[in-house]
Amino acid sequence: MTVSTSSSSTWNTELMAENAVSASFTHPFYVPLDVNDYVMLSGMKFSINKEYKPKQKSTQEYTYSVNFYGPEHDAERVMYLHLTDGEYELQFSLNTSPALHLQKWVDNMNRIYGEERWSIGETVDLPKKNIEYNNVTCFEALSLISDAFEAEWWADGFKMNLTRCERGDRVELGYMQGLASLTQSENSDDVKFFTRLIPLGSTKNIDRSRYGFSRLQLPDRAKYVDRNTQYGLYEHIEEAAFAGIFPQYAGTVSTVRPEEKTDDEGRKFTVYYFNDADMMFDPNKSEIAELKKRLSFQTGDLAGQGNSDNNDYWFEANYNSTTLEWEIINTYPSDDVQIPGGNLIPRPGDKYIPWNFRMPESYEVQAERDYEDAVNSFLEKYSEDVSKYGGDTDYIYIDKNAVPLQLGQRVRLLSDKYFTASGGYFDTRMTKVVRKLDNLSIATIECTNKVGKGWKRTVDESLSQLQYIVSSGGGSSSGVVLRGRPRFPTS
Repeated sequence: MTVSTSSSSTWNTELMAENAVSASFTHPFYVPLDVNDYVMLSGMKFSINKEYKPKQKSTQEYTYSVNFYGPEHDAERVMYLHLTDGEYELQFSLNTSPALHLQKWVDNMNRIYGEERWSIGETVDLPKKNIEYNNVTCFEALSLISDAFEAEWWADGFKMNLTRCERGDRVELGYMQGLASLTQSENSDDVKFFTRLIPLGSTKNIDRSRYGFSRLQLPDRAKYVDRNTQYGLYEHIEEAAFAGIFPQYAGTVSTVRPEEKTDDEGRKFTVYYFNDADMMFDPNKSEIAELKKRLSFQTGDLAGQGNSDNNDYWFEANYNSTTLEWEIINTYPSDDVQIPGGNLIPRPGDKYIPWNFRMPESYEVQAERDYEDAVNSFLEKYSEDVSKYGGDTDYIYIDKNAVPLQLGQRVRLLSDKYFTASGGYFDTRMTKVVRKLDNLSIATIECTNKVGKGWKRTVDESLSQLQYIVSSGGGSSSGVVLRGRPRFPTS
């Protein structure tokens, strides 16, 4: 079927949202379009995902207004599954690195294609996090993964990336310099922006009777920090981002000793003890009233295991000042399962953080410095201009200067009126491009340094299956827990 599209036909791309061709045309014959019928554009196939019947205007004129979708939209129709014991599981949690979360997405997409078509592109290099998947599609899973790792997902052909979408050599654009217009618009409400940060430090390992405060403080004891107040004063209180910064000792398991015991009812259980040869202080001499000692494992099988609250995983523990051993207090997910136990046990080399006791003062000083760095970094991240800037392109300039109209394209917007505070320019990237099909250099672009929730996210995120749990583990091992019965594959 060969047709000439109308001037309103467009190719629409938006970061973490859409990659679709919207085509309008007329045809003298009735030709219904079936699922998977497609058009080719710039070497990419765009397909119909629902049967389409045109509107009949006369016996010899049928009008079409139909959308064709890029391959990443297939993720809306594919479930994010975990294969175990020959069966697919819809409800499971995965505690692993960004790359391995994304690899499961790739595996599920290729499962539908029946071949190795999708692959992983660039991914952020961050510690592993635990994400709970509950009856989600692969499209919804992308939202979960990008949220958990505070990254952006974007497709480059059949490569799925999990990084900030920013690429290409920076191009300069401005009014009468590649743009026929320049406008500013507000970003979505879910894009965080503030110029005054009121941070709340962690309460972990803080003994108010000695430290003088119930929370970790900034070195200068400031209660707030300002930045870019030329945009106005916008206050924000933040606690969760700094919860992992406190006076802490990062320990390493040296030796492990299991000991079998019997409870009052004659049932056998195992207690795990371990020694940390590098720990040069006695936690029993630094207890905080009414607090029980806890351990949070950062790597190994026990990372992301144990009790949890506020996305924090921990085991209660005792310390023996004579044997210099930690005793891990077991948790019991079910009557016949104990953790630590089975394959989920401490091993030499595992990293852990002990807490709920007072640390030596030198650790408090270091924690304050780390806290200050984190506060300044956090404020810098969210006090930048988050407005959207865009306009219509001058196709002659675009063609002459070979300006790439692609998501993530680095752009320096020029305007001595819009950007007086920054010297007449604003460095950003393209996050939305709507191009005319009859001339792909005629486009409307949108640029911003922050993007809000992706397409179809606002409604979906309220569902319980879109909740995620973050643990501060490290390493790249893949740990999968199925609802009601923990299982941990070796690969």
